[in-house]
Formats: sequence, C-alpha cells, structure tokens
Amino acid sequence: MNHLLELILTNAAVPAAIFILGWLIGKYFKPWVHDEKHPGRLETAEEIALIAKRLTTELVNDFPNASWDDWLQKLTVKIIDELDLKEPLARREAIDQLASNELARAVRDVKLRKELIPPPVKT
Repeated sequence: MNHLLELILTNAAVPAAIFILGWLIGKYFKPWVHDEKHPGRLETAEEIALIAKRLTTELVNDFPNASWDDWLQKLTVKIIDELDLKEPLARREAIDQLASNELARAVRDVKLRKELIPPPVKT
C-alpha cells in the first residue's frame, strides 16, 4: 500500500505543480503584463527576449566550446550594453535564453540520433 501511495504521489506531484503554476501565472502574472496603466509592457518584454535570443545565438555560434559560466557572463554584459538593462534583469534574461537554447539543442540532438540510429531488426 505504501508503494502504491508513493507511486501516486511521485507521478501526480509534477503535473499538479505545473497545473498550480499555470493557474498562478494566469491569475497574477497575466493581468500584470496586460495592465492598462502601463501599456506596452508585453511588447517591451517580447522585444527584450527577441534581442537576447539573437545575442545568445551569436555567442553560442562564436564560442561553441565555452562553458555555461563564460556564456552567461559574456551574454549578460552584451545584454546590458545593447539594451541598457540593470544587471539582475539582464542576467535573468541571459539564463532564460541559454536554457531555451540548450533545450532546443538537446531536442535537435535527440531527433538526429533517432534518424541516424537504425531501428532494431526483428528476426
């Protein structure tokens, strides 16, 4: 019985946490982004993300063998220089873009591996 309860809790905890996080974002963050007192907040955030994504791509292509720390430091400085953001915001954006870039690269690598490795032959 304990094993069954543990299995249910471990398998249900992640979806429940994601559901709660989505609900909280929809309830609190979405109205804050679409606040009528500060129009253009969403557009500004999208523009910052787009420019940071471009800078991330350039940096990863220029220094493909660099470590995460090097990329993070260089990208934070580039974002501060180009967008004139404060250091914590620039660092947060750099981390977000590096993580999404690495995730995209990992997905691409998995797809390539599936294409390159032939399926097992049934005998």
